[in-house]
Amino acid sequence: MEQIETIVGSGEWGRKVVGWMFSPEDKDLLHPSQIELLNGYLEHSKKDKEIRRKEVLAAAKDSFCTKLESNPTFWLRGGHTALLTSAILKNLQGEELARLHRVLAKVVCDPDWKVHENEINLDGSILSLEADKKPKENVKPATAGTERKIKKIKKSPFEEEKAASREKQLAANPLINGTEHAGLHIALKKMIKQDQEKRQLAGEDVSQFGLAIVEELTVEQTSTWITQNRTSFLLLLVFENSTEEVQQMLRKKLVPLKQELKAQKHTGAKLLAEKLKF
Repeated sequence: MEQIETIVGSGEWGRKVVGWMFSPEDKDLLHPSQIELLNGYLEHSKKDKEIRRKEVLAAAKDSFCTKLESNPTFWLRGGHTALLTSAILKNLQGEELARLHRVLAKVVCDPDWKVHENEINLDGSILSLEADKKPKENVKPATAGTERKIKKIKKSPFEEEKAASREKQLAANPLINGTEHAGLHIALKKMIKQDQEKRQLAGEDVSQFGLAIVEELTVEQTSTWITQNRTSFLLLLVFENSTEEVQQMLRKKLVPLKQELKAQKHTGAKLLAEKLKF
């Protein structure tokens, strides 16, 4: 797990490996046929599947928490990685979850937070340009007595041309505000909705990502958020998925901005004002 960021940053398959460790049945991360394939391998384990999964999670989560706390921007570097982060958070609780909520909220509420429009692998390739290869439906786990053939990787004669093309793609990949990034918006919505889901399962005392966001938002940043559609929707989701105490905290921050909020023309602000009965 010391190399978890390298694994995640290597591309789609690296994210799938880490995703399986933390959320093995998550169809947002793994194709159903991949889940079936991996479950097939666990059938040959000496231990029960659920026991083995709990052991894997227990062995991996401390290292993940340490890595995220030390480098939270990596885990929100784009929609693909942020979806993985969201899936991992679903399986955490207690003070470790609260710490992660706080460091992630600091990133989200940072007015200078920027990300590339298209997420970039650590090798410099752009994720949106990765081949969308669906896994083969009929692949079955190897059984005892069978050997898996390893294909030799041939070096492409067009490697230099690919590198030049990659540089052009990166040059045309602008930095944009993180909270207005479409993929990150989806992931952040999932994280916020987990607040209500976790309370229903574990009670009112669970850590809330919405609370961490409200506590971190300054008056100036709140004023900026209500002028943007996606961030207004995030505030709406925080209100809808938080406890009454957090709702009152958010309302208190928005009351001085009531007229400014009502003057906005975008859908997010209109729905937020309606929800708050402004």
